[in-house]
Amino acid sequence: MVRSFRSGVSLMSQASVSRLPCLRYGDDIISDPDEIALYIDGTFRYPPMPYDNVAAARACRDVFSKYSFYVKDVSHSADSLLAELRRLNAYLADSPHRFLCRDIPDHLDCIMLPKLHHIRVVAHVLKDFDIPSQLTALWGYLAAAYQTPAFRNSCPSDQEIVEHWQSKPECPSLSKTAAAYYSTDAPPRYSFDVPEGIAAREVAQQQ
Repeated sequence: MVRSFRSGVSLMSQASVSRLPCLRYGDDIISDPDEIALYIDGTFRYPPMPYDNVAAARACRDVFSKYSFYVKDVSHSADSLLAELRRLNAYLADSPHRFLCRDIPDHLDCIMLPKLHHIRVVAHVLKDFDIPSQLTALWGYLAAAYQTPAFRNSCPSDQEIVEHWQSKPECPSLSKTAAAYYSTDAPPRYSFDVPEGIAAREVAQQQ
């Protein structure tokens, strides 16, 4: 189990539950994302996590569905996914905040950042697709997440992420070489790097 951003809250491993994400706090185990959000809001009131930024929610609304269509071969082209990533990048480029709605994460970031990280890891492995480095605002957003201990400490390894998607019959199978590289028997690896210049820009913005 990995310690999450709330003291005493743990994210359970995939071997422990059939549905992810899953939250355990004491004797309470919750696997529905909406119920998890309500539980956190009711149990841990600081920092406040709700958001009401309609533009931010609209900017990231369809990103994950287009990724799912692409990685499961419902859509054979990455064009729709790229369009949504560019839409999100445009919103972030115009935003004055480090995260989607403010300078610290809220619920929308807790939903969107893991999804973007899955896209970054799995689309590369299964479809040879990389988020374009030209989407600098989006990469800066990911860089902000990678610099946040809460995200790093609760993020599954690349191998666990790939294994999760490989369990879906609609997804392409790994080659033998890739299967060996992403075996969960190997030491865990984490894709927290960003294109050259992005991390430096993030540090400069914080100073």
